[in-house]
Amino acid sequence: MEFLKRVGWTVLDVAAFLLIAGVIAGLLMMFISFIPGLGVSGDSEILENPIELLASFIPLLIGSLISGYIVHLLIFKRDMRLFGIGNSKMFKDYGWGFLLGGILVFVGFLILRLLGYLDVVGYNFEYNTIALFLLFFVVQSLFEEIAFRSYLMPALETRFGLWASLLVSSILFALIHLSNSNVAVLGIVNIFLAGLLLGVLFIKYQNVWVAAGLHCSWNYIQSTILGFEVSGESVFNMIETEEAGPDFLTGGAFGFEGSLISVLFLGGLIIYYIKNDPYVMSRLEGMPQIEDLDQNFTV
Repeated sequence: MEFLKRVGWTVLDVAAFLLIAGVIAGLLMMFISFIPGLGVSGDSEILENPIELLASFIPLLIGSLISGYIVHLLIFKRDMRLFGIGNSKMFKDYGWGFLLGGILVFVGFLILRLLGYLDVVGYNFEYNTIALFLLFFVVQSLFEEIAFRSYLMPALETRFGLWASLLVSSILFALIHLSNSNVAVLGIVNIFLAGLLLGVLFIKYQNVWVAAGLHCSWNYIQSTILGFEVSGESVFNMIETEEAGPDFLTGGAFGFEGSLISVLFLGGLIIYYIKNDPYVMSRLEGMPQIEDLDQNFTV
């Protein structure tokens, strides 16, 4: 009975977050639609247009931030430090996450090139588009990290514990990608592992910024810079590539994150942090959320 009660409160918690975020995002999108050149056209080529993508995702980011604040602090009275936003090291942490994600993808790219499984067939140096896609991926990745790590993980942990929070949030993170183009089993496994790694980073650094930086560079460098699809979707590529090897190694039409190499990279980092980081180990063993939080939070 107690378990069902916690499930019920969690469902209400998530419903409140989605409702508030949806209303705010919807109103903002409606406002943006009246601005010439910024509204979403519904064109099938939207993934090639960073302006339209930003017009869709900036309202989602703003809606998730405001909704997270309202649901965490005002409705359910959770300590806002658990939201993982206010941190004096945010730029340093974001930069470290961005560097780590870029290294993972670039090393994978080099391995495939050395094996002869990836051919470079062209280049597109449209610098304004490249810069706008960076801005888009900053917004898109931060929106997803706010929703799945900053909001959802503390909401689950306060009722079911940290392991359940980590696993359930990662499962849901993978499930929302099931509707993506060219989805494959190995790709969904990779998305689940990515969710685990991002969740572990949220735990370790006690803020969302490292996870958001890694998420951004993983998507941006994989797709816009190195020419892979990203989660099965094609966007503008600076380097045009063609896979010349087996899909289970190159990722095929799902992109690098559909590859066995990605599984090994993500799985290795998860194991490393869980087995070798004292703070992560202690938190997963049941240390409370608040007592040992870093003092860099702004309150």
